[in-house]
Amino acid sequence: LHRPRHSFPTRRSSDLIIRDLGRRHRQFNVQSHQFGLLKQALTLVLARRLGEHFTPALSEAWSQMYDEIAALMLEGLGQHTPSVV
Repeated sequence: LHRPRHSFPTRRSSDLIIRDLGRRHRQFNVQSHQFGLLKQALTLVLARRLGEHFTPALSEAWSQMYDEIAALMLEGLGQHTPSVV
């Protein structure tokens, strides 16, 4: 994978943005169990599109990254405070 040209200034600020994204997903009636379904679907798409390039190492890295983002979004989904972004 290539490194992004730019990234969030700090991990803390990106965590806040991702939590807020989860909070905003409430308006679409997103349920927590749907995060697992989305992970399965996206993983299948990546495996099919990347073929042999979707190595076990890449699969594991993708899974860990998704889990971290999903955990933060789920925290936000459970919060009932106004959006900060």
